[in-house]
Amino acid sequence: SNLAFDERNKRSLGLRFQFIYPGNNMIVLKPTDDKKVRRYIGQLDADNRPKFVEVPGIELPGKVKAISIWVLGRGAKYALEGWIEDWKGDTHIFKFGLVDFIGWKPMTVNIPEGVPQGVDSFPQTKTLVFKKFVIRSMPTSNQEKVVIFMDSLKVLTTLYDVYFDGMDVNFDPVDRQEKERIKRYAEQLLNPEAVPAAEEDQPAADQQPPAQ
Repeated sequence: SNLAFDERNKRSLGLRFQFIYPGNNMIVLKPTDDKKVRRYIGQLDADNRPKFVEVPGIELPGKVKAISIWVLGRGAKYALEGWIEDWKGDTHIFKFGLVDFIGWKPMTVNIPEGVPQGVDSFPQTKTLVFKKFVIRSMPTSNQEKVVIFMDSLKVLTTLYDVYFDGMDVNFDPVDRQEKERIKRYAEQLLNPEAVPAAEEDQPAADQQPPAQ
């Protein structure tokens, strides 16, 4: 369930929809319910144990610089947005642009420095969570049937973190588990062939974007 390229996955996510009335219409695409990121919120529960919350979405590795996705459009005038939550719980909305083109096209958004993705203490990286895509109508959008395909969600990121003598010393099991989780996730991304592909039952089409 990481973001690495899976050679065995030959499918794309396909959408077909139609709105009867004009206006501020939108389609929301969320990850499946099993996609959740467990976060420590810096508090203790009633039993004096570390308190965690589960954030729905896909964890993005490292400190993200940009996010891209291939889109196959058929000329419908709709806008594509990506919703991302930072480690503080704030949501950022990024506009990929209009999908009013015909054919495959890569769409990219840059993540500005102002989006918090780290702290001064170790581990420095505080990952982002991809919450959803939103496909939003425009005032000039017609009410014709819309067909869109999406594939190859990718991130441009850096997995670097501070390394120092003594980083393997753990305060408690929570401290150890958090460091091991970050390390394991980075290793899965760098060596995707060693990680079995997740079987996901989603609407799909036997179509692929052009070779890069």
